[in-house]
Order: sequence, then structure tokens, then C-alpha cells
Amino acid sequence: MSGEPVGLALQRLYDLTRLVSDWIWETDSAGLLTYASDRVFEILGYPARALIGHPFAELAASGDPPFFKSDPRPFREQRFEARHSDGSPRVLLISAVPLFDAQSGDRQGWRGAAKDITQSERADAEMDRQRRFQQTLLDAIPLPVFLKDREDRYQGCNLAFETASGRSRAEILGQRMEQVLRSENYDRHRAEEALVLREGRTRVWEAMEHDVSGRHKLISITASPYREPGDPTVRGLIGVVSDITRRQRAEDALRASVVELTASNRELQHFAEIAAHDLQEPVRAVVSHCQLLERHLGDALDGPARDHMIFAITGARRMRDLIQDLLIYARAGRDGQFHEVVDTADLAREVVSALADEIAASGATIRIDPLPSVLGRRRDLFDVMVNLFDNALKFRRPDVVPEVTLKAAETLDASGLWCFTLSDNGIGLDPVHGAQIFALFRRLHGADRYPGTGVGLAICRRIVEQHGGTIFVESAPGVGTRFHFTLPAAPSEEPDRLVGRGTRSAPRPVIDGGG
Repeated sequence: MSGEPVGLALQRLYDLTRLVSDWIWETDSAGLLTYASDRVFEILGYPARALIGHPFAELAASGDPPFFKSDPRPFREQRFEARHSDGSPRVLLISAVPLFDAQSGDRQGWRGAAKDITQSERADAEMDRQRRFQQTLLDAIPLPVFLKDREDRYQGCNLAFETASGRSRAEILGQRMEQVLRSENYDRHRAEEALVLREGRTRVWEAMEHDVSGRHKLISITASPYREPGDPTVRGLIGVVSDITRRQRAEDALRASVVELTASNRELQHFAEIAAHDLQEPVRAVVSHCQLLERHLGDALDGPARDHMIFAITGARRMRDLIQDLLIYARAGRDGQFHEVVDTADLAREVVSALADEIAASGATIRIDPLPSVLGRRRDLFDVMVNLFDNALKFRRPDVVPEVTLKAAETLDASGLWCFTLSDNGIGLDPVHGAQIFALFRRLHGADRYPGTGVGLAICRRIVEQHGGTIFVESAPGVGTRFHFTLPAAPSEEPDRLVGRGTRSAPRPVIDGGG
């Protein structure tokens, strides 16, 4: 470049100062600006020419610039808070070298560059704020939480993890598991964590460990892959540790209680069956001997004596019915096995046939709509339908022909159950009594008006619930009653609709008890 014209070299340098992102400047020995590149306008809002002759110190938001010190040595990237022309602060990194007179060696000024780092400092401050906020959230979590990279080194944790490990965060970060935790299951934990990193999905495992005091505890670790936003690469994992010792003890105690309760229930059911069975014989003897005594005495019984005899026989028969119902209640769903496929339409017709005398006596009209097959025990489901149909025939309004309809919903509900509805036009009941009628021995009417034991609906609820369903009633006085109950669909029924399927019962003719 020795032969290059000076003007061309200066032009080259001037062009470079316009291209670089830094602001290039020079001052004289008094600190007055002698040169400023055009970038100063983008950074501080001042035209370059307007700064010439002004002290560099006037640009400072506070204090003097670092190059006004007595030390003449060059410096790099010293932080300098400047003031924008609109008054807002700007943060610059200043790098500069001193200028000396070639002959006298006296310092003549400074030449330097300024980089605007205002936005990056704000971004760093915001990131630091978010990091502190995230750490505060982590520390508020009562369970130990940790962050690991792919090299098994801890990159973060919360206060609970510090407490559990007995180490400070500074002692944990950057270390591997065996340097932080006391464990007999290092290989197990590493294998599970390796699967999280390789498969990229959450895993949960349990292990018996020691706490800082040396006591055994059962822990559950939930580890999930960690990814940077917008990057599918698994960078590490986040883990949460739960002490499930108490929960495990509670579950063990609960299982033991269930076993004990099951055994106790089995004994009680067995006792109830034996008691009900053995009580039938003496009650049957009382009824028989009362009837024999009535026939033997014949006309010798006066009015009061005959009334007492009738009361005795009626009471004994009621006791017999009650014992039989209690026996049914005790046996309902006893072994919990409900694997039969039951055609409920065929079952309903069987029930109607069994109640033929009651239907004829009441003149009732019975309608059975298309019904599905269910999974259950036919004997128990027969008891449900008998009790519901019997209720509909029994609690009828005077001078009103009973109308009873049994139907099913057209589709399965969300739980895979069929919903059945048995409706009547009888006396109905107050909705406030809708739940209590399913209790054992609960009656809303006297036995002299509507005979019964108060066990029938309790039997229905017990059987339906043991089949995995529910039963409830909708009613109002004088407008009839609707019993709704659900039963599990037979395996072939699950995806089907009720209407238009050959595997369902066809519509049945109306059964008219008055005909």
C-alpha cells in the first residue's frame, strides 16, 4: 500500500466505519470529539456532525467515561451508560486505544469503538428474572425436583431436593448422582433414566432408599424428557421424587382390611342364609298348626277367637315372606361371578308369566319393548324384574287400569352399560323419598294397605350394584313411577345399537291382563 494515494486509503477507512455495527469515534487530548461515524445516530440519536467539538463526557448518563482516567493504556469492552437524545439510557461497551504524538510522545486523544448492548442487557435481565421466578416456583413445590443433562449431571434442583439430599445447590449442580445421593439402586435409576432419554417419554418407577437420617423409605420417581422450545431433541430430563412410604403402608392396611371385611361379610352372609333357612321350618309349623286348629275347632271358635287365629296366621305368613326375602337378599350376587349372557327380553316374558295371576287380577296392560342381552346372572336379574313389576302392579291407583312398560335405551352409555326403564301409571311417590325406598325394611305405606316386606327394592339395588350398574327412581304423587337401572352389555353388544339388530328381541305384543 506504500504507493496508494492517501485519499484512497482514507476513503476506504471511512467506508469501513459506515459498514461496521459499532460506532467509531475519536477525541483530542481535552476529550472533545473530533470524529464520529454515522452509526452514532442509530445508537444515540445524535447526528455525527452535531457531536464534533463537544465533550465525550456530555454523552454519559452519569459519571465520566473510563478513558478520562490518568491511565493511558488501551482497554476493551468497558461498560458505559450513555444518554440517548430522547433522554432514555443506553448501555455501551467501549473499547479504545490512546493516540500519541509521534515526535513528543504526548497523548493526543483516544480512538475507539462503542457497541450498543442495551437490548441484550435487557434480554439478559429478563431472562435472569424469569430464571429467578422459575426457581421460586420450583422451591415452592414440596416434592424434590431435579433437572439433569444427558451426561447424568444435575443442572437444577429445588429446595426440597437440597433437603432430601442433605446438600446445598452449589454442591449439587454439575455433579452426578453417586456424588450427591446415597443409594443402593444406582444401576436401576440410570437404566430408567436412559430409557427416558432414548424413548423420549415419561417413566415412573419405585425403589427403596435411605433418607439423610438413614431410615428406609419407599420412593416413586417420575421422570420426563426435557426439550428446548422448538427443538425436538431431548436435552435431558426433569424428575420428581415422591415419598410413598405412608401411602404404601395405608394401601397395605387397606388391603388387609378388605380381606378381613370380605371374610366377615362372607361369614355374615353364611349366617344369614342358615338363619333364614332354619327359621322357615318353625314358621311353617306355626302356620300349619294354626290352620289345623282352625279347621278342628270349626264353629266352636267365637268371633274374637277367630280374629286372633286369623291374626296369628297372617303374622306367621308375613314372617315367612320376610324370611324368604332376607334369604334372597343374602344370596344376591354372593360369589360375584356374572358371566352369563342373559336375553333380558326372554327374561321379562318369564317374569310376566310368573306374575300372570297378579296381572289378570289387576287387569294390567304390560308392554315389553325391544330389549338387549346383558352380562350377568339370570337368577338374580329375574329377582330384580319380579320385584319391579310386582311394585308396579301393587301400587296402582283405584279405578285406573295399570299400564306397565319395560324398555331400554337405543345405545350404550359412556360406561358400556344398557339403561333400562320400567314405568307405570300408579300412585307414584314424593321425590324426597326417592333414595330411602331402596333401604332395607323401608316402607312408605302400611302393610295393611299395600302388603310387602320392605326388602324388594333393597334386593334390586344390591343386585344391580353388584352387576356394576346403578338404580334410581323418578316419580311424583299421582302420575306414576319410572325406575331406571343399568346393566353391563354382553360382549357382542358393546359397539351396537339396540334398534335394527337381529341379535335383539323383536317387539313383543302387548299383554292385556283384562283380556
